[in-house]
Amino acid sequence: MSHMKRTALVLMSVIALALTSATAASAISAANLQVVGTVTVGNSPSSIAVSPDGRFAYVANSQGSSISVFDTHSLAVVNTISLGGLPVSIVITPDGTTAYAALCSSDEVVTISLATNSVTRSIPTGDCPQRLVMNSLGTRVFVAVGGGAAVSAINVSTNSIIGSVQLPFGSFPFDLALNPDESKIYVANYGNSTVSILNSLAPSNLAVSSSFSTGPAPTSLALSRDGLSLYIANFGGNSVSVVNTGSTPTPTTVNTITGFNNPYRLALSSDGSDLYVANENSSELSVVSTSTGITSRSITTASGPSWVAVNPINQFVYVSNIYAGTVSVIGEPSPTPTSTATPALPTSEPAASLASTGSDVVPQAMLALVLLLTGMGTAAWAQLSRRRRN
Repeated sequence: MSHMKRTALVLMSVIALALTSATAASAISAANLQVVGTVTVGNSPSSIAVSPDGRFAYVANSQGSSISVFDTHSLAVVNTISLGGLPVSIVITPDGTTAYAALCSSDEVVTISLATNSVTRSIPTGDCPQRLVMNSLGTRVFVAVGGGAAVSAINVSTNSIIGSVQLPFGSFPFDLALNPDESKIYVANYGNSTVSILNSLAPSNLAVSSSFSTGPAPTSLALSRDGLSLYIANFGGNSVSVVNTGSTPTPTTVNTITGFNNPYRLALSSDGSDLYVANENSSELSVVSTSTGITSRSITTASGPSWVAVNPINQFVYVSNIYAGTVSVIGEPSPTPTSTATPALPTSEPAASLASTGSDVVPQAMLALVLLLTGMGTAAWAQLSRRRRN
């Protein structure tokens, strides 16, 4: 192996270690979480979706026929998207160009161009669609059709329904979760307090493979990164069920965590160490340690916390308060909640973008590697760095 190749390998190892350290450092400790900002949005805010670059949050105003868009850096509402019905759920494609919103009142899912912030298409679904979930490739959107007791699959390329499965009458499917390899869909059935498991490998031929009972009136699901722990918010039972999905022949409840007040929505922290629980009949977000099942923190938000979403870039937590008409922004205390946010950079500058993701070690190692492997002079690198800063 040549000296140049050996040097390159060493530098690449340094970069990998630096990136790993930077990622670990970005996790927010539960002990440091507090409300650092409040955004006033529309009437009865519920679902929140954050753009893939973390720059914008889209809030479904469930009684306002609109979506409020706020800048996660300035916490200012920068746009309001008018709709023809009442939105209850939003998902965004991985490329950040399109949003899908479920409108329960008009029995449809609409597509929204995020370039123009306008509705581009309507997809009829049946009675009162509830939650949406999108696969990782952004090619399928699955819809829990609450009033129609069904789950449907939308082909994103054609924006048409390509498959549906009927669930028991009155089950009112409310929330969905895809397992890591996207072979299964877990369905929280609010009406009959069960969870159905669907085979999703063939979206045009969705089928129920099994089901199991849970606590009263489940409204939210959160699945661990390895897919082995399923957390279920039992809205009517003031509890969260912890289910081992790997047990056979059916998943088994291994813990029931109590002490909540109408838990409506769940979300896991980026590292999976904490479970966030929005208690709708209170003004609190509970933080539960997933290792112990113990509530470690209760953070006061505003009246009626009904949704919780985590920013994929800066790990800030957004909680919609359905009765207050606001979104609470939760993070580590700092002069401004934008201090840890990193705006998305143009893809035409990959070197600068990668160099900006970690600690100071990363730009230095990247500089050495680029100079070594490409022969770029220090003056050219300096020019590229100035472009990134400007």
